[in-house]
Amino acid sequence: MSVSPISSLGPHNGPETSPNRIMVSPGPSASSSSTTVNMSRPHSSTTAGPGINTNVNNNSCQAPTSAADIVGRANLASPTTPQSFLTPTPTRVDTSGTLRGPLSPQQTFGTLSPSSTIYPSVSTSSTLKQTATSQVTLVPSKVPAQRPQGWFRRTTANIHQAYHEYWMQASMVGLAVLGLLTALAHHLYNASLDGRRVSGDTQWPPRFGSALSFFVKAILIASVEIAYKQQAWLVVKKRDLKMSTLDAIFSQNLEIDSLVCSHNSFLKVYYDPFQFANFEFLFKTWLPALLAIVSWALPLCAIASPSTLMSTAGYETTFTNCTNVPVMNLSREIGYTLAETEDDLSGLANWNIMSNGEYVYAQPSSEMTRLFELSTLSTTGPLQPSSPCPAGTNCTYVCSFFAPAYGCEERDEFGGPGQQVNRSDMAPNGPLLYASYSSLPMGTEDENGAPLIWTNMSQADPNDPEIGVFTGLPSLWLGWVTQSANATDGLWTNLTTHISECQMYNATYTFNVSWINGEMNIDNSDTQLHNLLLPNGSSKSPNATDYLEFGSYHATGWLLRNLLSGNVTLANQSDPSTEYAITWTDTTQTTLLNPASQLPAGGDDLAASVGDLYRNVFFSMMSDSGLHDRQLSTVQCAITTSVQVWKYEPFWLIMPYAVAVGVTFLTLLVGMHGFIMNGYAADANFSTFVTTSRSKDLDTLSKGSCLGHWPKEKHLMESKLKFGEVETDGSSPHVAFAFPETVKGFDKRKQYVQKAEKH
Repeated sequence: MSVSPISSLGPHNGPETSPNRIMVSPGPSASSSSTTVNMSRPHSSTTAGPGINTNVNNNSCQAPTSAADIVGRANLASPTTPQSFLTPTPTRVDTSGTLRGPLSPQQTFGTLSPSSTIYPSVSTSSTLKQTATSQVTLVPSKVPAQRPQGWFRRTTANIHQAYHEYWMQASMVGLAVLGLLTALAHHLYNASLDGRRVSGDTQWPPRFGSALSFFVKAILIASVEIAYKQQAWLVVKKRDLKMSTLDAIFSQNLEIDSLVCSHNSFLKVYYDPFQFANFEFLFKTWLPALLAIVSWALPLCAIASPSTLMSTAGYETTFTNCTNVPVMNLSREIGYTLAETEDDLSGLANWNIMSNGEYVYAQPSSEMTRLFELSTLSTTGPLQPSSPCPAGTNCTYVCSFFAPAYGCEERDEFGGPGQQVNRSDMAPNGPLLYASYSSLPMGTEDENGAPLIWTNMSQADPNDPEIGVFTGLPSLWLGWVTQSANATDGLWTNLTTHISECQMYNATYTFNVSWINGEMNIDNSDTQLHNLLLPNGSSKSPNATDYLEFGSYHATGWLLRNLLSGNVTLANQSDPSTEYAITWTDTTQTTLLNPASQLPAGGDDLAASVGDLYRNVFFSMMSDSGLHDRQLSTVQCAITTSVQVWKYEPFWLIMPYAVAVGVTFLTLLVGMHGFIMNGYAADANFSTFVTTSRSKDLDTLSKGSCLGHWPKEKHLMESKLKFGEVETDGSSPHVAFAFPETVKGFDKRKQYVQKAEKH
């Protein structure tokens, strides 16, 4: 019988241990058996007791009640031998056997004193004459596992288990989603700045954007890295690969780690593009190679991001009231007599004072005449007033005022009192390229536009009440020719005749005034005609309240009619090769006619151009501070300031991010495939290589290369290895890198991972 105790003998001061059981099992049948029982317990704080050798020979076997029973009952009850060193008491179960045999004739005991503490080494020899042999084994008692008590502990345990099982999968997906959200945040950040005024340092927003783009690049690479690891371990299980190819596979992973600043970056922090020169890596392990290429290509998504947000010259608009805006108020002509004149200011017309104190139209004022000539001869549009905008800014406002306007209608034939031209006189039938005259309902006018009939009346009767009464206003007649656009026979061929009659109306001018860099620009001008200034059958006498205003309108009209009157005649019409034009009008000094052809310069509608020319005269009045009708007012305006603003080009940010995020999400499928096929989450850090390189083949292969020096032996780099199950001395399965012929394969259903005992 062999007894192997795993219990403590004798009293001790250490912590209590679980009770031990002594299992006795029958051995094979034998005629006699010699059994040795060795029981010993070392203790660091005491001296081992003397050995006790006891020969036992009993006719029957009883269950011992203490360790003394194992040594032998005989002579152990001596009063000089304390019994306390024999505790604790193991329980003995003896089956199918009877201990028999005489005790050895000699028994040797140590000398014991009451104060001694003895941990004996007991050796018992006996001769058993029995047909069955019992084997006694001490086995630690098993304590059933305790389930965590309470909801919180169970939940914590479940979370802890899920963390170890799914953390890497969740990290791979979470990093990709985080990259998508960060890319979206980068776009929204740039879009929020687009068009806004630059404030502070212009370098910080692009720097922040660059930081976001770097973060997007880094976490997308980290997500691809996890997928790469799974495929790397999957391919080394399926294929036997050279050591150099394994270097290429796992060095790519380490280089990826260095890019994203992971915990493995200390292993290899430089970029080695020569790893892609390994053809076995590129073609035999093409999927990990493709993921490695993706990892190195992902940083390209951050190249264009700094240029997508730039500061550029722009404008900031604020709405406020602009002061000192010049506008025209022609009603100020009413009552503006010599008694009420202001210093250095002028009206639009001069007046004759009658004996009864009434004012009668005499002529346009010299200020009006000067302004009219400057305006009509200008080639750049209306005369420019001083800018009302604050210094260093641009402004825009809407202006509106009442003034006379010419409204023109096309006629088939010239007409009116004092008709001077017929349609047949116009080219191509006649010699005239252009003709203009005024129909005079009140007869001939003097050189200042006053009807001569008033002069005759004043000579006959200076107090005649009809002096100064307007019974009609002259009409402006225009005739011109245009040339077809497809005319190929030369100048003044394929001509078309146009005739229009223009009359004066009360009108409202509405237009937008934009001041840009100190220059006035008028656009969206609208002229709304109301009614004829003097309808047929009506009259305007000097005693009318608005007579002075009416006379001022007549003065501006006469200046225009006088400017346009005359004609342009085509000479030597019989010989087209020698034809030339003779001008008998001041119209050629304006922008109405083309100087080379004497045809309309602003298009086929000369009448509309005449209306614009007359309108510009009133726009030019706003520049003359010497006119009484010009006023400075306060109007609502939009002030535009030239500032630096942010400009965002979204295409060059969204397109690279979309490609990078899209490719990363495709690699998630590849990574999940690796997780499923491997059956676990694989890593590639130092501890991983420590645990996966424990095999006899690697020990043999690495002899002489244990320092990891470079370059390595050629036979080492050309050796082929495979990852899988290898044979071990123990019963537990083990996987490692080994030669392909010694690898059994890999079965993910096996339990390769076991809990190690804590030391």
